[in-house]
Amino acid sequence: MDLHDKVIVVTGASSGIGDAIARELSAAGARLLITARRAERLAALAAALPGPCATLAAAIQAPDTAQRLLDLALAQYGHVDGLINNAGLFVAGSVDTIDLDELAQMTRVNFDRLRAQGQPVRAGSTPPLAPAMSAGAVRFMLEHPARANVARMLLVSSAESA
Repeated sequence: MDLHDKVIVVTGASSGIGDAIARELSAAGARLLITARRAERLAALAAALPGPCATLAAAIQAPDTAQRLLDLALAQYGHVDGLINNAGLFVAGSVDTIDLDELAQMTRVNFDRLRAQGQPVRAGSTPPLAPAMSAGAVRFMLEHPARANVARMLLVSSAESA
């Protein structure tokens, strides 16, 4: 698959899988917008990547993060080709010690964000920035641009009915 000059947003990019995904995409020629909460880790990652990379230090659960990502991507690159929604939280503990507020926050970040928050983010002719798109979905959209329009319509349709 040719990723050269494809613009891809990667959330949760400051460590682990998100970091590895960003490195692989950049090595493949993608132009990136990476986001996570830890600005210093994002800056270090961006400096280590071989290709163009914009950063946004933000919490994915913040209501304005999706719009800020789209605005930055449009300002930096003019469009968005795909999104890898890797950001997530993990809370552990026994039934008698786990913090229920933290557990609820984890659920909101990891599951509720998988739905399109009621309204897809739009900007002109740019496809909606869906809060959740798997690596397989991004690959499909890049390999099958004609079918990708149908996939985008399904994402928007399901988002609008959520």
